[in-house]
Amino acid sequence: MNTRLIYVRKNVFNLTQQEFAGKLGLNRATLSQYERGHTPIPKYTLKLISLLFGINEIWLASGEGSIFNSKEDYQPAAVRESGLAKDLKHLKEIIETLELYPEIEEHVYHYVKMLITNPNHK
Repeated sequence: MNTRLIYVRKNVFNLTQQEFAGKLGLNRATLSQYERGHTPIPKYTLKLISLLFGINEIWLASGEGSIFNSKEDYQPAAVRESGLAKDLKHLKEIIETLELYPEIEEHVYHYVKMLITNPNHK
């Protein structure tokens, strides 16, 4: 799984560890631990990568299937196309689909809200 994470970060999105970690709300050291296989990647992080980047969670975890989610499964595209991402009252509902722990949902909510309201944030 860690080699697929590195592949996605470097080859698909051409991001540094710092850039990729920032987009996921992680620090670079945590991402480095995931990439080196020293720390298992939590399910909620896999879900977040799938949601934010359109990467197939099953492929990321097991290598099976397509690297990218199908268009129907890629929620951010559907959300952007419908304009819901601009409507913050729906943000909690969207994040709830990730089935995260409540304290992590709150962190993700604030992070995504910041990204929506400040798209130039790095």
